[in-house]
Amino acid sequence: SQDLYVAEVKGGTPRRLTSDGSHIAGITWTPDSREIVFSSNRGGLFTLWRISAGGGAARVETGAGPDAYGPALSRDGRLLAFTRWRLNTNIWAQRPDGGGDPVPAGVSTRVSTDPDLSPDGLRITFASNRNGSWEIWVADLDGTGASRVTSLPGARVARPRWSPDARMICFEGRQFGHSDIFV
Repeated sequence: SQDLYVAEVKGGTPRRLTSDGSHIAGITWTPDSREIVFSSNRGGLFTLWRISAGGGAARVETGAGPDAYGPALSRDGRLLAFTRWRLNTNIWAQRPDGGGDPVPAGVSTRVSTDPDLSPDGLRITFASNRNGSWEIWVADLDGTGASRVTSLPGARVARPRWSPDARMICFEGRQFGHSDIFV
């Protein structure tokens, strides 16, 4: 986890500007050095944020949208450049013997990963950021009926696994800055 700090070039104690422990993927100063524009997943998906160099609340930089990384401002402050990086990773199911065609099981316009089949083989659980933040989902094997089973905004969840009776799912989560196991 990361936070944004500022410090005088001459030295001294750094001053913390953010305290949410979210990832930061690039920063740039405004030409007047009064504000900092940075990329962070503090609200779910990476987007650009703006904060006063003196501190205060960060606000979303309008216009950039989701999946914005590595901001840069022109010297006159009239042009903002950034990288838009978007993944679309899906889960597919196929018989182990390779027979039949693979069928989509966890398809979205974002990332779906870490599948686990229910003990009866009819449902699948997986991690996905399809709603803007990483959550654990359950769906029928053909991908229909998908429903989110966690609500941990800003946390990174992964590796869901069914209990033998399919009544519970355990998963790894990084909600408090370190990895924990949740059920």
